[in-house]
Amino acid sequence: MKFSIEMVLIKLWYKKLIFLVIVVQIAVGIYLLVASLDDFERCNNAYCEASMALSSQGVQMIPRAHKNVPIYTALKVDDFMILQKDYADVLDMQLIKALKFSFLTMTNNELNKMDLNLLFVSDDFLGMTPTSKLAYIGKDARQNIAQLDDLNKKTMDGSKLKNGECFDTIGMAFGLTDSVLTLGTNQFKVRDIAPEISTVVLNDLFLSAKTTVDEWITPQNSIFLPLAYYQEYAYYLDSSHRGNVDGWLKFEVVENDVGSMELYQMLDRLNALNAGQFSYQIDSHYLQLRETTMQLLDQTIQKMAIAISQLFMVAISSAGILYLILLKRIRNIAIAIMVGSTKKDQVFELLYEVYSIVLAGVVAGVLAYLLFNNERAVMSARTWFIVLWMGIVIGGIAASLSLIGIKRLTPVEILQRI
Repeated sequence: MKFSIEMVLIKLWYKKLIFLVIVVQIAVGIYLLVASLDDFERCNNAYCEASMALSSQGVQMIPRAHKNVPIYTALKVDDFMILQKDYADVLDMQLIKALKFSFLTMTNNELNKMDLNLLFVSDDFLGMTPTSKLAYIGKDARQNIAQLDDLNKKTMDGSKLKNGECFDTIGMAFGLTDSVLTLGTNQFKVRDIAPEISTVVLNDLFLSAKTTVDEWITPQNSIFLPLAYYQEYAYYLDSSHRGNVDGWLKFEVVENDVGSMELYQMLDRLNALNAGQFSYQIDSHYLQLRETTMQLLDQTIQKMAIAISQLFMVAISSAGILYLILLKRIRNIAIAIMVGSTKKDQVFELLYEVYSIVLAGVVAGVLAYLLFNNERAVMSARTWFIVLWMGIVIGGIAASLSLIGIKRLTPVEILQRI
């Protein structure tokens, strides 16, 4: 008697209640496994998206003042240079310190306010190195300087402005030719910012085109200078010029190494450098998303471990149950071998029987998950592969004891069982 599918089906039907219990247990384990794998895929996709965004867009380090200390003093240029050097391999940092000089002007019998924006940038901006005497100027900023240069400057002496005059309480010498910009005692070689690259400049220097702190800044109304010269002009931020000079800073960090934890180390160092005056916070939706997904990934891995453990327990208990059933079938197996069947045929019958049970459990578990989670089911190729692999392993464990029992059958035992 050779290998018979019909005989396998008869065996399955004869022990259908016991096998049904095993199928249900496998189905429950597969359901939990697929659910955890799907959750893992969703979380992992969100984690990768957030990490890639952090590596391309960066995050802002936002200082919060503990006392009545101006925000623009939160990060000293020297401290920034040290941080930039220490984390050069993993973090790309950019510090922008801005000064806005305001002037009241009278032209055509109209009183106007004119702003002159100086942006001190830290990185290699359009070929401008941190210490070079090279400046970039927008079209509007060039026009403002030319207009201010044409006006007669006067101090706040209580008199009213006349046409062609402006109040100058700052006292900083400035001037502009086609190629040279004079600011105080410094002269910079100047280059124009073409209007067509304004959008690129804005995206490079600011995280968004318009935020609360930089509404008054655009590439075309600003002058870009090396960060190393900031301290020379920060003098104008003291109380004697308050109201006519305003300051602002933006500190941006981009991860070169996706998922780098150095971001938090630097945050701790910033807080230590400014202890008692400022505390820094990371302002980034993507960073919060990544932290949340990291926690969810840990939870899904735990759920996955529970599901796999449950399936292994089912496989081990099924191995014992199937072995007990095999012991009751030894006489029938012995007779089958005596009339022409082989141990190989009996092994095939056993494996067919076991994997039919396992397949039913796997299919039931997957279908149940798809039925209850149809809209949110991911079911990636990796999920299918793991489920298939688990089905093979479960079947192998469940059949192991019975396979050993068949293999150990000797001719003497076969004759004794007849």
